[in-house]
Amino acid sequence: MSQKSLPIRVWIVFFVLCIVWGTTYFGISLGVQYMPPFFFSALRHLLAGSIFTIAFLLRGHKLPSLRDILRLGVAGICMITGGNALVSWAELYISSGLAGILSALAPLYITFLSFIFFKGFRATVAIFIGLIICIGGIYFLTQTDSAQSSKEGFTLGVILTILANLFWALGSIFIKKYPVDVNIYLRTGLQMLIGGFVNLLLSLFTEPIPNLLTLPLAFWQVMFYLVVVGSLIGYSSFVYVLDYMEPARVSIHVYVNTVVAVVIGWLFANEELTPLMLAAMAVVMVGVIIVNREYGKMAAKRATE
Repeated sequence: MSQKSLPIRVWIVFFVLCIVWGTTYFGISLGVQYMPPFFFSALRHLLAGSIFTIAFLLRGHKLPSLRDILRLGVAGICMITGGNALVSWAELYISSGLAGILSALAPLYITFLSFIFFKGFRATVAIFIGLIICIGGIYFLTQTDSAQSSKEGFTLGVILTILANLFWALGSIFIKKYPVDVNIYLRTGLQMLIGGFVNLLLSLFTEPIPNLLTLPLAFWQVMFYLVVVGSLIGYSSFVYVLDYMEPARVSIHVYVNTVVAVVIGWLFANEELTPLMLAAMAVVMVGVIIVNREYGKMAAKRATE
């Protein structure tokens, strides 16, 4: 199905995804102040995954085959453990706005992974130029906020965010390459449950386990928002549009996510937003758009062959 023929509901869901996930970076930055990152991500996705899975099993949907569960598990571990948990860890060291900006690189990873998983794609001069621009923009970005870049763990936070988006891209490509014929919301719930369970195991071996009874109301308000809005609405929206669009097309949502994350961090967390930071963000965006546009040309040619 070409993008021009997509139903209006798909574009509405895509718009919701663009806005909702931009707000979650700020929510994560608040949550990890109260709870270790892997346990925080585990709790969030185990709650959301349980709601989806139980609700749709009660409605009569059947569990998928073992092969399909394994496929969902790979995608869930890539996106929930490798993606969300690493971002949660990273936000111990970097601002939510910077995490959002670095996540603008996700389309690049999806594009390059498409060269590996799908036929009809190749590296071009434009792609290499876009990549160089992105790398230059990221370096420029890390130099624009001296107060943040001088903090202990800043470099680790940047690396974790880059790795998180690489894992997220890998999960997106994998589930598109190896689709599962299961109800979309049950599929979403199982991915979150598997990823959340792996996060919990990692937390048990690497982090102090918090006492849930002593956590303040403010934490549970953040958790409620991330479970309902970030996971139930956001993650299911992502899985929904992925059924209709190529992964690289879906990844365009990070452009809007980035702007939303930066503005929310600036408004509610007093995160610095300078002209130099905006310029660095623009450079990164230009590089991403160049690569993604080139990918779009290849995808269109591939669809007509």
